[in-house]
Amino acid sequence: MPDDDIASLLTSEAELSSAAQFARPTMLLAHNDLLPLPGRILRVLETPGHTVGHLRIVDLDSDLIFTGDHVLPRI
Repeated sequence: MPDDDIASLLTSEAELSSAAQFARPTMLLAHNDLLPLPGRILRVLETPGHTVGHLRIVDLDSDLIFTGDHVLPRI
C-alpha cells in the first residue's frame, strides 16, 4: 500500500482524545441492575471478555436481549 494511503488511514492522538470525550457515561451500571425505563423492566448482565465493561441488556417483558459481539457465529 502506498505511504500516502497508509497515512490517510492512521488516527492521530488528537483524534483519539476527541473521540474519547464522547464516551463519558451518564449512569454507571452493574450486574443485575434494573434500568429506570418507563414501561419496561431492563436488567443489566455483565459479560466480561475481551472488552472491559461489556454488558448485555435483557428486556424481561419482551424476552429480548441487546448484546454485543458475544453472539457472533465464529467467536
